[in-house]
Amino acid sequence: MTNRTFFGLPVVRGLVRQSDIEALPFWEFWLESAAGSTILRDSTTGEQMIYLHDWERFCRLFIATGRHRYSSMGRKNLIDVLTSVEPLEPVDQFPDIKS
Repeated sequence: MTNRTFFGLPVVRGLVRQSDIEALPFWEFWLESAAGSTILRDSTTGEQMIYLHDWERFCRLFIATGRHRYSSMGRKNLIDVLTSVEPLEPVDQFPDIKS
């Protein structure tokens, strides 16, 4: 069973594949927010990987405000938003969608 995080992305050893984020409609918006963040390269697959905690922090702020960490918002307001958002329960499995 694969653990998943926000927007149904699979978690791989505490990381999220950048290619999975690229498939999302707000990829470029996320990319602006990721400037200056650490991106790892998987030594076996060559895939670029994002720390799960960075991805989840972005998602919490994005869902709560529609913004990212570099969006125009006062630092105090940003801290208030990040500390007030309740963590979501992890989703272990998604139901099969039948067409």
